[in-house]
Amino acid sequence: MSSKRTLNGWRRLWIVAAGAALLYAVFWAFGNVPSTYAVDHKVVSAYANPQCRQVIQMPATSKLDPEPEYGNPCWSLYVYRHLYEDAATTSEGYVSDIEGRRRQALLISLGIALVMWLVGVSLLYGAGAVVAWIRKGFAASAAQ
Repeated sequence: MSSKRTLNGWRRLWIVAAGAALLYAVFWAFGNVPSTYAVDHKVVSAYANPQCRQVIQMPATSKLDPEPEYGNPCWSLYVYRHLYEDAATTSEGYVSDIEGRRRQALLISLGIALVMWLVGVSLLYGAGAVVAWIRKGFAASAAQ
């Protein structure tokens, strides 16, 4: 009975492997957040630019005719306002929106990483339990 309360070498090895895998999963999740969810300072500065007033006033997800050209100071703001249907109309709203999108993407990545970690360590532990069960069967038949 006391052998079930102590950790043998294989269980200790499983704990170390599970801990290392958890660290890897967390680092993977943080590294898996798209860079598009970083605050673009070109967009923030475009909100203060009077040239970009038309872009700020356009309805979200719509297009301007003519569109600002690539390299124009309003280009990054135009892309943001064109892509997101709930695009903010102020720089503070933009920062808040992008940080919220980044947080949501991070939580999704962490959830995926946690599920993958749980599946992996469960399969590893299950494989170890199966091997132990088989070894126990051979040991019992050899003792008879």
